[in-house]
Amino acid sequence: MWNLGTLVTTIGLTGSGAEVDRAQARGFAVLSTLFGINHLVAAVQCPRSISNGSGALVNAAGVAVGAIGLCCDRSGAAG
Repeated sequence: MWNLGTLVTTIGLTGSGAEVDRAQARGFAVLSTLFGINHLVAAVQCPRSISNGSGALVNAAGVAVGAIGLCCDRSGAAG
């Protein structure tokens, strides 16, 4: 259900300005980090679980994309 809440928040805040976008990206990076850790711990406890391993990888990718986005200014240059 958190995915639905995230989607509603994203749509509701679209066009609210750069600072709101950055705050939202920081929040999503934190969520992805926490969910990724949760999936990683579960994957270690149950190595045969494909969903936990893939969940950890997907969340790690989300953290990476979020970090890249937060390190870039509007023009896309690192800053």
